[in-house]
Amino acid sequence: MNARPFNSFALTFRWLLPLEEQPFPEEVPLPLHVRKKYGLIEKSSCEVPSEKDGYVEKGCCRLCDKAIHKLSHLVRCPSILCGAHFHTSCLALDGLKGDRQMLYPVEGNCPRCFQSYLWGDIIRDQRMIVRIDEAQDNCPKGLVPKPQH
Repeated sequence: MNARPFNSFALTFRWLLPLEEQPFPEEVPLPLHVRKKYGLIEKSSCEVPSEKDGYVEKGCCRLCDKAIHKLSHLVRCPSILCGAHFHTSCLALDGLKGDRQMLYPVEGNCPRCFQSYLWGDIIRDQRMIVRIDEAQDNCPKGLVPKPQH
């Protein structure tokens, strides 16, 4: 798990039966971005805002100042106080800090508020935004659901 490419995947080890858990070797700890959970997988859900005040404008990327045309290209800062929007590629390049051996960072800091993030959490939020847009026929175009934390 500490070798490439696995050490950059946002993985979750899930023990369905906690009593059957096999401990990981202490001399090879799990990477910090790998989660360990217990029990059955719960279906994730998110509330689809029904009113316009549950949304914010897509706006422009806070790194390149260009419009974000597709929701699938939009990612945002995980901090509710910031919530800055970025192109996926812009935030990835910023997080890589010049490391051209990888396509995306494992972790980084928001270039606007410096809040730390894990790339897996950024992508999970992006997928939630796209799911809400796909599920809602009358979803206001050009708007993004406000963060739900």
